[in-house]
Amino acid sequence: MLVFRDRKKFANVLESEVKHAFDPLSPTAIDSAGFGYEGFRVKLSNGRIDCLPGGVHLWCEITPEILEVLDWIFANAYGMTHAKGL
Repeated sequence: MLVFRDRKKFANVLESEVKHAFDPLSPTAIDSAGFGYEGFRVKLSNGRIDCLPGGVHLWCEITPEILEVLDWIFANAYGMTHAKGL
């Protein structure tokens, strides 16, 4: 899911705060994504999530726990919110 294609830094939050949002998923590792800007790869027991300032790439099953983390990321790191009940 690309949100801001050319963004190189997270807006309104620190990269460390975004990493901390993944704690409830008990990642097996969090590695730098490289590419010369902020971002990282979150390795899970059942897949991976690439979290970049411009978007999120999901390589895992989308569970309620994953959706909770994504809700936080979209609201806080990308400044996007959704209407409940839609």
